Amino acid sequence: MKTVRWGVSGRLSARAAIACIVVVVGFAWACGTSAPSNSGAGSSGGGTGSSGGNGSSGGDNGSSSGGTGSSGGGNGSSSGGTGSGSGGTGSSSGGTGSSGSGSGAGGSSSSGGGGTDGGAVTTVNWPSAACKTQTATLLAKMTRLQKAGQMVSAVNPPMGEVTANQYGSILSGGNDMPAAGNTPADWAAMTDGYLQATSGGPLGIPEIYATDAVHGNSHPSGTVIFPHAIGLASSRDAALVTQVEQIAALETIATGMTMTYAPQASVAWDARWGRFYETFSEDVAWASDMVTAAVIGLQGPKGLGTGTPGIIACTKHWAGDGQGTAGTSHTGAIVDRSDIQIDLPTMEKYGMASYVGAIQAGLGCMMVSDTTWNGKWITSSSQMITTLLKGMYGFQGFVLTDWNAEVAAGGIDATINAGVDMLMDGTGANFAGDVMSIANSKAISQARIDDAVTRILNVKCQAGLFGFKRDPSLLASVGSAAHRALARKAVAQSLVILQNNKSALPIAKTAKVWVGGSGANSLDNQCGGWTINWQGNGSATQGTTISQAIGKVAAPAASMAAADVEVVVLSEPPYAETPGDNATLNNLPPSDFTLLTQARATGKPVVAIVLSGRPVLITNALANADAWVAAWLPGTEGDGVADVLFGDVKPTGKLTHSWRRDDSQANFMKVTGTYNPLFPLGFGLTF
Repeated sequence: MKTVRWGVSGRLSARAAIACIVVVVGFAWACGTSAPSNSGAGSSGGGTGSSGGNGSSGGDNGSSSGGTGSSGGGNGSSSGGTGSGSGGTGSSSGGTGSSGSGSGAGGSSSSGGGGTDGGAVTTVNWPSAACKTQTATLLAKMTRLQKAGQMVSAVNPPMGEVTANQYGSILSGGNDMPAAGNTPADWAAMTDGYLQATSGGPLGIPEIYATDAVHGNSHPSGTVIFPHAIGLASSRDAALVTQVEQIAALETIATGMTMTYAPQASVAWDARWGRFYETFSEDVAWASDMVTAAVIGLQGPKGLGTGTPGIIACTKHWAGDGQGTAGTSHTGAIVDRSDIQIDLPTMEKYGMASYVGAIQAGLGCMMVSDTTWNGKWITSSSQMITTLLKGMYGFQGFVLTDWNAEVAAGGIDATINAGVDMLMDGTGANFAGDVMSIANSKAISQARIDDAVTRILNVKCQAGLFGFKRDPSLLASVGSAAHRALARKAVAQSLVILQNNKSALPIAKTAKVWVGGSGANSLDNQCGGWTINWQGNGSATQGTTISQAIGKVAAPAASMAAADVEVVVLSEPPYAETPGDNATLNNLPPSDFTLLTQARATGKPVVAIVLSGRPVLITNALANADAWVAAWLPGTEGDGVADVLFGDVKPTGKLTHSWRRDDSQANFMKVTGTYNPLFPLGFGLTF
């Protein structure tokens, strides 16, 4: 039996109709957007398959046979047989910009290969000459201890410690909040204090304040929570993704935070993974288009310092974390942080290619994957970080570890010598001690430290952080009606109609509608993980539930008996990372399926809406609803769901990931035999 490896070939135009051919173990299917027969499971889709080998080819994890190249100097990488996207230098068009109220220095740009929306990727040539000069001047004045401080990111340390150590970055962990409260104003007051403590230091070097703004500035209450990546990409609209991230950047920098650990560029294979919903697609080109669009939205059209305003994007997790092998996690998880057992050409094709467009767009930060590749730690792999990322792919930003990842990967010396530029020290770490360890290490050369700090200072300069002061007027726009309107549009475009028998959709606005199920009135389940806190607490912010949204349009029915139409909202509880790993995809509540059965028994039209961060199992329940809608994790704006249900917005969403038929298909790249999902990649009905 052959191991199946498949995917849509070529770049998907983000707004084009999907048309492809799947070739799997000698069989082929036409792929399109037509409705499957009856249950909606009849047609299959995908793309040309390639057989990637498992295992290591020895030494430094093998050699590339795909001819992936680099144009060097941050001008992108050329697409060989194993990469996606193309680079090459072109004519400079210049471009300068500003971030917040500080001065930014936009890099020059050149036209590269295919990019988002099927257009050209703009390759940003940076850092600017002005930033290079400023960085060199500062570097010459800095002691080794001061440089070491720039190489540590600390979790909300005491203000006196910040003043003494001048950390390069400060971050809030998933559950950290200001002592005063969790409003945007509370966050702004806290970050103002940290900025004053660093920029007021002897060299005037500001810190980067980082957060997990993975679907909007989702930590403070009252902000707009957008659909998670898995749903947002269903729109296939790169321009919309850029707009969404522009608002996310604005609401983030309004609170004084200047970097987000996003977007996630992983091409996810295993739907049991707790981070599956953070990924845009299982298809490399689709994911690449969305990642690039997100970075442009966060940072600016011509890289750092050209946003209005922009922040620093820290794409994660280089590389291949979507290709982990279940059961090999170093944390004891099912899939999260598991060993990546593929060869180098396969790593380049699936684990690296989706990052290329982001690098070309001037990506400021790359978070390295906290796991192993064929048994070797990526965080301390000079091949992965120095040779490939910084060398072959020409990455000009700085490389950051994941949370305390250097501990398992061989320690501080090993990770920094491999090419890591900044350590993300987690809660409980000795931040000041790590600064001293770097400064006093005899194993880390001065040249390696200078390279790391040069990269960090270049990013700060390019992003306009020198002289930056938070603009107080921006706070008034956080959570504004205009921002929520964009999120509502994004929700509507992210919905995927899986089944629509008897034309159950759209629902007549004159109908009496009964709404039930675990997700009907739950902002927790509607928003998912990384909302307010790490595992998700959407009920602690403001938004509109699906039941509330439906009630604005049609008369609510108090019971199934009194209803003309019945809507059941089935939902997963929120989760993130390792706690979100699940051994089965059969994880919707039994009570939701019971409601669905009861609704079917009435003989009235039944609409099932699924809130989930992955393709959950619904195969045996398809007949119990006339219409099935994959709403993913839409965020705070439930009105966008109602817009589609009642026909105010025509559904256009397409599946970013194949919808699994059963648990044997949890990891489609490991399936043997034919490609036979319940609903194929790219599927989605309209009316």
